[in-house]
Amino acid sequence: MKKMKFVLGTFLAIVFISSAALAQRGPMPNNGDRPSPEERAEKRTEKMAEKLGLDDYQTAVLSDLNLATAQELQNIRNSELEREEKKEAAKSVKENYLVEMENLLTPEQFELFEELREKRKGKGKGKGKSGRS
Repeated sequence: MKKMKFVLGTFLAIVFISSAALAQRGPMPNNGDRPSPEERAEKRTEKMAEKLGLDDYQTAVLSDLNLATAQELQNIRNSELEREEKKEAAKSVKENYLVEMENLLTPEQFELFEELREKRKGKGKGKGKSGRS
């Protein structure tokens, strides 16, 4: 009985100490200081407008599309969904994005967009989760 009280007391002490230590950290940073969806959308729009040679109308539509997509992906990241459900939801958002891009861009611009996208995808190949080869 004494041993059981000791084990229970030790366990409770560890729980209280660790919860107090976590409380001292303060608020967690925004996903590791990840830029906001608005910042990501703005930066992406600027780069794409320059690389694809978009006109003012296309740039305005792309800005709205990038913002909506970034916000949807942020909502998925912050959701209570399981990991696989998050992956599927994000995949669906990205597929819809591609359809919208194909409708917005000229065939030549969309071809360039696909080339740039494939090139960007290739950058991460051959790396593990830690980013090392």
